[in-house]
Amino acid sequence: MQRHVSIQVSGRVDLPLDGPPVLACGADLKSVFCVTRGRQAILSPPIGDLSEYASCQFYREAVDELLRRLQIQPAIVAHDLHPDYESTRFAKTFPAGRKIAVQHHHAHVAACMAEHGLAGPVIGVALDGSGYGPDGTVWGGEFLVADYAGYRRVGHFKPYRLPGGEGAIRHPPRMALSWLAEECGERADALGAQWLPAIPPDHRKTLLGLIASGAHSPWTSSAGRLFDAVSALLGLCDKISHEGQAAMRLQAAADRRESEALPVELEDRAGVVVLSFGPALRALLEQREAGVGIPILAARFHRAVAAAVAAVCGRLRDREGLARVVLSGGVFQNDLLLDWLTDALSAGGFEVYSHHQVSPTDAGLALGQAAVALAAATEH
Repeated sequence: MQRHVSIQVSGRVDLPLDGPPVLACGADLKSVFCVTRGRQAILSPPIGDLSEYASCQFYREAVDELLRRLQIQPAIVAHDLHPDYESTRFAKTFPAGRKIAVQHHHAHVAACMAEHGLAGPVIGVALDGSGYGPDGTVWGGEFLVADYAGYRRVGHFKPYRLPGGEGAIRHPPRMALSWLAEECGERADALGAQWLPAIPPDHRKTLLGLIASGAHSPWTSSAGRLFDAVSALLGLCDKISHEGQAAMRLQAAADRRESEALPVELEDRAGVVVLSFGPALRALLEQREAGVGIPILAARFHRAVAAAVAAVCGRLRDREGLARVVLSGGVFQNDLLLDWLTDALSAGGFEVYSHHQVSPTDAGLALGQAAVALAAATEH
């Protein structure tokens, strides 16, 4: 379908910050860009996946069209930290005076803060599929102490190997096998044969070799990949045809009446809280072997994530003295998790903020990038 350059603004958000005009380039998936004028952020409509040539061309034309229509010349261009994003490449070639790279999960948290007009600092919980970490790993299960000017990574999900890189995103059993290899050691091959029949025996051994060596298998703390792994282990999804499919099936399978949670473990590593779902994995397999139904296990996993995230926030409140929690990232499209986590945090005395105006997915990222860039301009 041919797209026209003429576009409609999809939304406007009043910002708690003022400053020079900013063009925030967003992300490559669910691409939305943002332009600021004074204390107002103006968001483009969703453009699509910038890995597709037509979407990429339309993105460039849409930026030019919106800037022309609004008669804005950006002084700052904000973009994701990932060097290989098309949106990053576009930002670096855009003729503006200052370029600001914004870490993916900081932008997620800042977007929700901006939507609610919050000043920091807050405890930011950013759960999504992936985002470029400054340590070179793939982030996605993050706890940040953040304001617009900066952030500290104070906690994260335990990282696992992503065997075959992006191929593991399309094939959830690969992530499940990585989880088995890390948490069950030598039993991983036999457990993989039992619970992950979609992986042929020869391929399973190849993948275990990649996981052991780390070849083509970056570390990831992704919450999204964790949901993929559980979905695969419960036989709900072997192959992804659209983003979030495995997690959606896991959510749909869950019995909302179930109140029990699978066990988790919190560990303090040099002042950073690491949240491990290894005990949850082992309990999940034991309970499935004992005949516990998939709806119950799916619900107990959701309960585990909600309880564990709330527990980490409790530990961070004791350490940092913060009682406001901001929830962002694509995993929070899962209304079951969002409801149970919000209830747990509220019961613990936290003020909880989640998205209502913009999406928690990468479609909301540009708003956060813009807010971070404005804070940087004020400091500068």
